[in-house]
Amino acid sequence: VLADGMGGHALGREASRIAVKTFLDGYPHSAPDEPIPTTLRRLMQDANTAVRTLAADEGKLNNAGTTLAAAVIHQQCLHWISVGDSRIYLYHAGQLTRLTVDHIYARELDREVAAGRIEATVAANHPERDSLTSFLGIPELDLIESNIQPVPLQVGDRVLLCSDGVYRALDEAEMGEELARCPEPQAAAEAVVDRVLARQIPHQDNLTVTILAVGKVGEVGDAKPRSVPRRHRWWMALGAVLLLTGCAPSLEDMRASTVRVLCKQDAKITTGSGFVVGDGQHIATNWHNAECMTKGGQMGVLLGPQQLAPARVVWKEPERDLAILAVQQKL
Repeated sequence: VLADGMGGHALGREASRIAVKTFLDGYPHSAPDEPIPTTLRRLMQDANTAVRTLAADEGKLNNAGTTLAAAVIHQQCLHWISVGDSRIYLYHAGQLTRLTVDHIYARELDREVAAGRIEATVAANHPERDSLTSFLGIPELDLIESNIQPVPLQVGDRVLLCSDGVYRALDEAEMGEELARCPEPQAAAEAVVDRVLARQIPHQDNLTVTILAVGKVGEVGDAKPRSVPRRHRWWMALGAVLLLTGCAPSLEDMRASTVRVLCKQDAKITTGSGFVVGDGQHIATNWHNAECMTKGGQMGVLLGPQQLAPARVVWKEPERDLAILAVQQKL
């Protein structure tokens, strides 16, 4: 689990601490028959409640916040969840792939550009472009990113969690170079941090890296979180590793079948991830991605920058946050 207390918000350090503690304390006490994705979503809501309770006790409700990213490896498969702009990456066969989506205002601006409502230059230079649109500490935590199907892992794969201070300094190729150079997760985490610090970026944001390395079945190595707090700030990032140690589809198949789904209700647009399943005309996704259809919203699957395939819900199980969509064309 990695949480990054938000700069500009009071109690940021304490918010990140209590969010991580809620996950680490709560996960071992989950019911044996509770699916891992359900557990992660429940704990995310619990963490949000804990952060808001902390703020209320200090008389600063709505003025405390933190991001959070968590990963669980179980039976050599990866389950993950995130809120905010801390990221989770998968390193497989020499390639680093980002799994999460940043919950920032830039996504909404880019959709406005795609719809032709604002100019690209306006969106690119918007002063609130990097502002978070979802984080722990808000009244209603609706926007949460998580995977639907467990991601199969292979020996040698690594899972990297990091705060925005890392990926704003290094691109994916540079992080991948350090992972390739350092097989041990602890050494790789330290190498990534050292590479950021070597750039001596003015006003460098705080940075945290946690890496999980997959060995033989039942063996998972992890790096102790390497953190460097920004000086003269009372907030910091926290990293902690939450580990448990088949999945049928290959990683390549999972990548190829991943799509973005969109639900539009009046002026509100929500997006999420989905996977093409079965005959190529059905998509498995989270129910919360399609729930706006119950309020008159329209569902679709993004095929390109301005291409949207209409979709409808043909099966749902809200208590497990699952839904199946159907489209007319084969994806």
